[in-house]
Amino acid sequence: MARKLQPVTSPLAETFRRFGRGARRNGAPLRRGVSRDSSTGGVVGRVISHYRVLDRVGKGGMSVVYKAHDLKLDRFVALKFLPPHLAESEEAVARFLREARAISSLNHPHIATIYDLKQTHEGLFLVLEYLPGGTVRSLVRELAAAGERLSLRQLFEFAVGITEGLAHAHRQGVIHRDVKTDNVMLTAEGSAKLTDFGLAKLQDGCRLTRSGSIVGTASYMSPEQARGEELDERSDIFSLGVVLYEMATGQLPFRGPHEVAVLSEVLYSNAPSVCRLRGDLPSAFGEIVRKAIEKKPERRYQSACELLADLRAAAGDPGSGTTAVPADAETKSLTPPPGLGKVRGPILRALPRWLRVAILLGLLASPAIVVPSFRAEIVNRLIPAQTVTPGK
Repeated sequence: MARKLQPVTSPLAETFRRFGRGARRNGAPLRRGVSRDSSTGGVVGRVISHYRVLDRVGKGGMSVVYKAHDLKLDRFVALKFLPPHLAESEEAVARFLREARAISSLNHPHIATIYDLKQTHEGLFLVLEYLPGGTVRSLVRELAAAGERLSLRQLFEFAVGITEGLAHAHRQGVIHRDVKTDNVMLTAEGSAKLTDFGLAKLQDGCRLTRSGSIVGTASYMSPEQARGEELDERSDIFSLGVVLYEMATGQLPFRGPHEVAVLSEVLYSNAPSVCRLRGDLPSAFGEIVRKAIEKKPERRYQSACELLADLRAAAGDPGSGTTAVPADAETKSLTPPPGLGKVRGPILRALPRWLRVAILLGLLASPAIVVPSFRAEIVNRLIPAQTVTPGK
């Protein structure tokens, strides 16, 4: 069970209390959402506090995000403002402050860092770590458009990193509730970081979501989340399973023309096996994804740590092929070893069985043989009684 959060003792705590009472300057209440002109880029080029705003890098229903230059520490940061239509919503402001509190309670290399929470006449905003690599969703889409996928090495590195970050959040009593590839961003070095805790649930006894209400993104929701039920860590694990599926195959396991259709898929349909969609995946990875997206919470992994242990075992398995794939190799670039197509079955079958088995073991141990279809061809030519079906 996730342990209960301790009272916040970070430097942000006083800021939380002050904003909760209603911050004022010179007797007038400060604006809590980014001003309407700034939501269309009006703050770009301006200096807010000691941050020079350079560009708007993201906008959604819950926030507007800008890239800025920290003039004091000479570094790039991300400024996250409330949008104008939420500026006067007490619930939206409370969620914004809880996001800051959630992130400030976490300290992990695979979770985006919060630097500050500030209030100026331009609005209430978070100062966050700037991640220039974009989102994992964007990367997966770009690769899919080019007919490529994440390499096995990238896939396992991202999967392990995201799961480590999520496990840390759960240990601190934070349930993310919106785990998706849009909320996983990359550093300049390509390391994955979990972001956007705007819908996070903290184990502090305070409720901001009404019972029966649905929060999250339809394609990544767990069945219990889609039904508006009380959520625990296992809901995040389901969403993580969807993320693993998408990173591996370039497509979502539950899809539909509209949100209601997607939720119906989440509730009632089983996703195609991830290994059927990508033949070079180790079967252990397929089993991890299958278990993570089980419909019933009790049949899933019961903790992110449990899932993480299986991921690490799959990544370290010499038979998985992960150690044989170069870091920059994509699925589509894997080609058969030279001369394989010229092997003549009758000639090989004329050899003694013990010699054929020895040749088979030697070939399968070769780092070049990483694609199941090539393994199958070798096996079928050397041992005709054995049938291997290539992954589709």
